[in-house]
Amino acid sequence: MREIVQNIVTDLSWAISRLNFAIWQLASWLSLSEPKIESRMKFYNAGVVDGIIDDAATAIAEKKSIIKGIYDILGILDGKASALMRYNGIILAVVSLLVRLGPKQQIHGLDLAIVLITLLSIMLCLLVAGIFWRFLELAFPASGGADIDKEMSELKLVLHLRESSYQLAWLLAVVVTVLLAIRFILHS
Repeated sequence: MREIVQNIVTDLSWAISRLNFAIWQLASWLSLSEPKIESRMKFYNAGVVDGIIDDAATAIAEKKSIIKGIYDILGILDGKASALMRYNGIILAVVSLLVRLGPKQQIHGLDLAIVLITLLSIMLCLLVAGIFWRFLELAFPASGGADIDKEMSELKLVLHLRESSYQLAWLLAVVVTVLLAIRFILHS
């Protein structure tokens, strides 16, 4: 029985990660910018590889510093997405109060638009905070060997997709803030 449950959990985890990746692919396709990670990370990590003379060692050290920098940025994005989800939760609570305290206790079209856009923003934030794979799983697969370039390319894609998802979620939160202000003006 335990093995069946483990298999179900494994299959479910795989399906969720595939769904996350499909959604991230869509977000990337909708994004207008190309990822320029290497140039940003070289600037961000200037001077990290001091004292290394061997070209191969320098290349590996640069890749390691880029991977570290990407994980740092992913951590920052995760924190920002969490804060944005809290803000979105407050917006939903405010709309709920406005509807309950209103004279007719009915939801207006503007309230519905605010709720739907806020929920979309929350969904995009969940993509930012989602877990896609374990740390360096692609660089050092269970089958053996090491392919740091594959890890880097996947990490760049994930970073780009999460940046795009966060930027869109933030933009939707700004739109909701404007709509909420309009809601106060029209219905107060």
